[in-house]
Amino acid sequence: MMDTLGLYGSDRPGDGRGGSLRRTPTSNDVYYDFDEVSFTRLTDFSKIREPILFWAHDDTSEPNKTYRYRVRLGVFNPVAGTNQLSEQSISLKNKVILWSDYSDVTDPVEIPGMSYFFARDIQEAAKTITVTVCKYVLGHWYSEDFKIRQGEVIGDVVEIEPEKPRNPRSRNQDILGGRFAGITRPEEKTNVPEEIDYSTGAVMVDATPMNDWWGDKTLRTRHYYDMLYSFDGINIDHMPVGTKYWSKNMQSTYSSIARLSREAQEPFKDFSSSRRRGGLPGLGGEYDGMEMYDEMMYESQMMDGMGGRGRR
Repeated sequence: MMDTLGLYGSDRPGDGRGGSLRRTPTSNDVYYDFDEVSFTRLTDFSKIREPILFWAHDDTSEPNKTYRYRVRLGVFNPVAGTNQLSEQSISLKNKVILWSDYSDVTDPVEIPGMSYFFARDIQEAAKTITVTVCKYVLGHWYSEDFKIRQGEVIGDVVEIEPEKPRNPRSRNQDILGGRFAGITRPEEKTNVPEEIDYSTGAVMVDATPMNDWWGDKTLRTRHYYDMLYSFDGINIDHMPVGTKYWSKNMQSTYSSIARLSREAQEPFKDFSSSRRRGGLPGLGGEYDGMEMYDEMMYESQMMDGMGGRGRR
């Protein structure tokens, strides 16, 4: 990550008393960073000595899988099919795309899952298992318990009851000693879904009692149930019932999801033009005074680049 404070100055404009206000990071910093490494029609490639930075995006990745990548670049050969190549490059005259060598293979890239289920408890007499299904929806983890018997599908669609709206006056009632009491920000768009599809596609096959030995140095006997389930009716998987019988990886995943599901859920912002330009500085609107200043500075720099003056 680039030091944008060093690139663009660590101080804000003067405060009118001979001092200065230290610049704090804003959402515009990503544009500053991008401006430092992006190419424009004014870029002189003959003067570039550093390796060229580029991004590659894999839109075919799937949850719960691990990938490793190697990449090569292809550039268009504008003189392909002509006799305008030098002697040392004459072998490339019919190559429309000039390919680089492949890069080194990357480290493994793990794609987290979007849906998990955990067998947590069992009623032995009825062989009914309580299964917690966890689903990642609109940036937040949700979970629901289902009581599953032999032959039943794990998970279902669940409707979410809307929360009661809060008093809109409470947010700003103390601002400036009550001067602006009652002024509210435009409605924030909620990212709480009306329903969540907890369907897993798995069917519980059976609950089987298990007896085995467990331990590192001292072995101890264990008695528990295994939940047998299948996604296709042919291959059967199994999962221990009860948190203390899960693998360490399974316990870690469950704990992480439980922690993330308790985090405060931020609503989506309304990025309409009235929201972006509305509001008063310092009242918590989409832009405060310094963010507006940053945006104007960025727009000014972009206009300078388009006019050919470059950076100062």
